[in-house]
Amino acid sequence: MKNSIALDQVAGTVCVDLKFVGEGSYAKVFIYKEPNYHIHVALKRAKPELDNKEMKRFRQEFDVLKSLHSPYIVQVCAYNESDNSYTMEYMDESIYKFI
Repeated sequence: MKNSIALDQVAGTVCVDLKFVGEGSYAKVFIYKEPNYHIHVALKRAKPELDNKEMKRFRQEFDVLKSLHSPYIVQVCAYNESDNSYTMEYMDESIYKFI
């Protein structure tokens, strides 16, 4: 796994450091600070050992979230086919902390 990603910007490509924040069955989650807007963004990257069925389900998760628009559902931004990851709004709380 890479510890940074390259972001295409108007002025060129910028590399930012990724900070690991957690993982689940299908993916690892990282955060980074978006250099233009100075906000934290989450990056969810599928684990490389996923089989085709699991990878399809991971992509379907993104597609469903992308179609939903609610202040109560995390907003996803873009899917990256080259490393099977997607960016999304960073949430600094979890349901477990809230409860």
